[in-house]
Amino acid sequence: MKSIKTLTLIISLGLLAACGSAPRVSSDPAFSDTAQVEVQKQVNKAPSRLRDSQGNLKVLNYATFYATPTTADLDELQKRDISFVQPNAVSNEQIQALQTIGYAISYLSIGEIGIYNTYYVNGVPKLGWELLGWSNGDPNNHTITGTPVIPQSWVVGMNKNFQAPMLDLTNADARAFLVQQAQALWARQFDGLFLDTADDAEFFGAGTPGTVFENENLILYANRPTYAQMRAGYIATIKALRAAYASGILVQNGGFDLVLDSENSGDGTEGYIDAVMHEVATTRYLPPTTSEAHPTLNGANYLSWTSYYAQTPEPQRTADQNYRINRDQHADAYLARGGVVFAQDFATPDRTDLSCLSYEVSRSHGWIPAYSDAHFQKLYTFPDSTAQIRSYTGCANYTYTVASDFSVTFQPRTVSARPGTSTSTTLNVGAVNGYTSPVKLRFGKLPAGVTGSFSSTQVTPGPTTQVSLTLNIASTTALKTYIVPVIATSAGESMRYDLRLNVVNVNGETVWIANAGNGTVAAYDTQGNLTGTSTENRKASGISQPYDIAVAADGTQFVVENVGNPAAPQPAGRILKYAPFSLSEPLQTLTGLNYPTSAALDSSNNLWVVSSALDWTGTVRGTPRINRFAPNATTPTSGFDFPASSYGYPFRAAIDSQNRLWVTTSYGLITMYTSPLTATSNQAPDLVWSVTGLNPKGLTFDAQGNLYVVGNEGTSSKAVRLDTTNLTLSQFSANADSRILATYTSNLYSPFDVDVDALGNLWVVNSTGSTTTSGSVVRFPAVSGTPSTTPNLILNQSTQYTVGIAVSNPL
Repeated sequence: MKSIKTLTLIISLGLLAACGSAPRVSSDPAFSDTAQVEVQKQVNKAPSRLRDSQGNLKVLNYATFYATPTTADLDELQKRDISFVQPNAVSNEQIQALQTIGYAISYLSIGEIGIYNTYYVNGVPKLGWELLGWSNGDPNNHTITGTPVIPQSWVVGMNKNFQAPMLDLTNADARAFLVQQAQALWARQFDGLFLDTADDAEFFGAGTPGTVFENENLILYANRPTYAQMRAGYIATIKALRAAYASGILVQNGGFDLVLDSENSGDGTEGYIDAVMHEVATTRYLPPTTSEAHPTLNGANYLSWTSYYAQTPEPQRTADQNYRINRDQHADAYLARGGVVFAQDFATPDRTDLSCLSYEVSRSHGWIPAYSDAHFQKLYTFPDSTAQIRSYTGCANYTYTVASDFSVTFQPRTVSARPGTSTSTTLNVGAVNGYTSPVKLRFGKLPAGVTGSFSSTQVTPGPTTQVSLTLNIASTTALKTYIVPVIATSAGESMRYDLRLNVVNVNGETVWIANAGNGTVAAYDTQGNLTGTSTENRKASGISQPYDIAVAADGTQFVVENVGNPAAPQPAGRILKYAPFSLSEPLQTLTGLNYPTSAALDSSNNLWVVSSALDWTGTVRGTPRINRFAPNATTPTSGFDFPASSYGYPFRAAIDSQNRLWVTTSYGLITMYTSPLTATSNQAPDLVWSVTGLNPKGLTFDAQGNLYVVGNEGTSSKAVRLDTTNLTLSQFSANADSRILATYTSNLYSPFDVDVDALGNLWVVNSTGSTTTSGSVVRFPAVSGTPSTTPNLILNQSTQYTVGIAVSNPL
């Protein structure tokens, strides 16, 4: 699992002897064909550190990712039980983030020197080719100038695919060099090492050690160690790493000939390592013909081994089949002896046939599967439970889609709590296709400061089987969104199910602000403590023109992503549903919309969404519509076309206490439907209002049923409070000036949206300022339950087009 990404390591020159430049066989007598390997520090074999004292797996999923992670990548990696990463690609803070519920494992090649990897010599960073003494970084020019830090006497071959020199691990100095690299990584608090190129030992079975051997993939120099000597050298290296880091996790990539005691004079690497990686277990990578370091890959670059065999002529086909069978058998033998096997396959998201096959084969063996692109630069979602495999496109023909099994779901799947409190959810443990075996429940690695318990740890699955799960949050627990892994085991197989926990410190209302100008939604907790210079507590970024926010009673947020780009595919826009009081990751994406501009919730938690059908240039893009999403629906449940030709294009929506739907329009009107659930397409509204000098935009209601509307006409900006009692219904426009109870103008400049909190404070967002282009938030404080006309807070934003606001109730 090699990579030409930079690898940061530290070398102490004191232990690196500058030897002669000619390849040699080690003089260490321990490396005769029959001698036992000796390690200076005694090290004992132990059970895999990835299993608990009862032999249960501590890890059920993983990812291999060598790129520098983006925020989205880091969020995804934090869901994995174990992450294999390049050490130079992650900061110390990111290592800690990966360790929230999982293990952070650093890459370390033990058989080769990466010429473009970064090393440190006396604190100075150098690339691998510099340590080898090469005159430049040309991989085809190995001319040595000066005294190399890594002497040529350590080099016994060359991996031509990577131009990577192969190390002589029968050499004690070379082994000490690798231990020093490991110590530098352990000092950064990695949980362990991923030991790559362990397969290289097998290469030394080719040819005669006294003469040069070369094929299209490698060169082995003359007078090199024998295969038996190199096997002993690799085992000695891994023993030395274990001796230096007794509690660390060691995962060996391949090298199955090194693993079993029975094949290595009673002392293989089993018991020193904690797992093996079975790379390309089910799928094969077909590299494109290019000199690029990371060429673009597509589905055609991958195929199953079965498909590969079908197009491979004899005798190569049989040789390849036997080789794969041998690796599978060794993986199974190691697993049977208490080890852990990771199965790494390759595919692209469109090749669901390969990802399903990988899951099927891995689960039948008891291996832990994952797949990636062949360069480990992308993170792909992998079906890692039977429930997922049943719903995964392309998996219909696989065994586990029809096998009897159990299922586990959370109700709710996301919980929120303040530090120093507790929260709970219900696990529904169901039976699939008549499954009757008992299911045992336990937690995976819990986040720091979180403890948990089950009302029952063993149940029989069925339609009414439920278990209560309680989480206790310590007062010192950091404020963030966590994954709480629940592991369900039955009939010897384990599945992991993730509960999301939001630890928040919301003692008062939270103010949510949508900034279309920079694509963010920001959350400000405890609004009573806000000042004009307050900064947000949380923020979601990378949203394409967020226009509005609707917040449910439990703190769940629905963010309207307008995607107002004329070049965008039609229809455009979506709703991002976030966990209560969290902006870390959308739980769901609601689609089927057309340039949405607003969302509002009714008393039954139906979400009403305005599809304006207007892009940001004002061009009409289809038919405007009001859509209803039932709770947990991701596509519209019902809705109706809005009669734009008569009333204008719909813009903002609000729901009153009677579940009546109010909508502002581009014709400067305020419209209302008394029964939106039964409204039909192009039905005229039941009420139509206009207000003099007001082109209405956002609207909302207070606890007394008063309607607040903001907008502007020319340079005049204002908010008005309107009486909505004793309404006279009519589909014809009526002037509502007589219903104005109060008008608010102070510090309002192009106001776009409005909300009223539980205390009666009025909140307005300005899309721009009076003298600047930046937006702002204005609060008019409640006096005797109604907002004063004089604001007491101006919270400036960093960008223009501040267009949405919502204020939630306390948690």
